[in-house]
Amino acid sequence: LDLALLKIRNGPSFGEVWHRDRTPLFTMLTRPRHGSSAAAASAAASKCRCSLVDSARTLHRHATGGSSAITADGGDQDVVSKACREIRKKLEAPASPSACTMQLVWMQLKEYSTFLERRARELELSTLGVSGPPSDTASAQPPPEHVWAVSGAREAKLQELVARLTHVHDSLPPNTLMIICTGHGDTALMRRVQEAKWKANAKVAGAGEWTDEREQFFTALQERVRRGLVWVAVKQ
Repeated sequence: LDLALLKIRNGPSFGEVWHRDRTPLFTMLTRPRHGSSAAAASAAASKCRCSLVDSARTLHRHATGGSSAITADGGDQDVVSKACREIRKKLEAPASPSACTMQLVWMQLKEYSTFLERRARELELSTLGVSGPPSDTASAQPPPEHVWAVSGAREAKLQELVARLTHVHDSLPPNTLMIICTGHGDTALMRRVQEAKWKANAKVAGAGEWTDEREQFFTALQERVRRGLVWVAVKQ
């Protein structure tokens, strides 16, 4: 609520990580190279093009400079289809020095994160041992397999994500670098546990006491969630 009030007072961008004295990545990538003639700069600018494929809201924030913004509001399959279309532009582009080719295609797949958000909302916090009266027989921290077990529904979502990423990889021309970045772990689960902590500290009925054991679990969860994963491969 405090952040919402500050945003109302100072504008919707208040609190976002944004440095006015720094150049956004896509603006920097699409700039002409320094120290070149006007004709050469024009050719360089046409080569260093970026395409961003995402929702209109995300593109409004990140599509800067000479980058191309391709709106895809139809879910992950729509994003993949349009990203592959941008990749094909590079394959079909003429070989002339001034031809426009896509050097970077950036996309974001969100359906797995949406699945985790729904899973976290439906999760009973008492099953994690962070809500309700503390049990004398409960362990200090829930067993890892209880917290991180991959259900059938989650496995299906992961396989769906892998299939879409495989389709993108298959669309790449040889000698192309593909980077997959998660950015973070299961933040939806962390927010649910954080909610339990807030309710316990606020003495909400039924929330129980926020014990040292629950704080230890929350700290461990934060440490795990803040770590993202990155995969890098060159298409052979």
